[in-house]
Amino acid sequence: MSQHWIEKIKFLAIGALNTAIDIVLFLILGSFIGLPMLAANSISTSAGMVTSFLLNRKHTFGSGGRVSLKEVTAFFGVTAVGLWILQPLVIAGVTQLMPESWEPPVVALGAKLVATVVSLLWNYYLYKYVVFKK
Repeated sequence: MSQHWIEKIKFLAIGALNTAIDIVLFLILGSFIGLPMLAANSISTSAGMVTSFLLNRKHTFGSGGRVSLKEVTAFFGVTAVGLWILQPLVIAGVTQLMPESWEPPVVALGAKLVATVVSLLWNYYLYKYVVFKK
């Protein structure tokens, strides 16, 4: 298997781990500890983002040396744009293209899945060529 495909598989595996950390921590903090949902979500997504940064930096893109402020800022900027700007725009666009006869949960799930794929591609290529470029 080529290094190119290994890198993509690592990126997806780390993404799955980050998502699991986010969800599990969100449930623990919100449902079991009783934090308000917004606080639980802020903490859980932050933990997922930090994990993503550290693991993708080292294992996916092979960046070495000390972590720089420029690298951290670029990573969180790319990730934030993907989550808070790109995904909502894609969801809104895809929702408008779906047939009105479809059930709202199907429309929402379909739009979210498309937005997630677009966001994954956005993150992968910007992490590779901007954040962790060699």
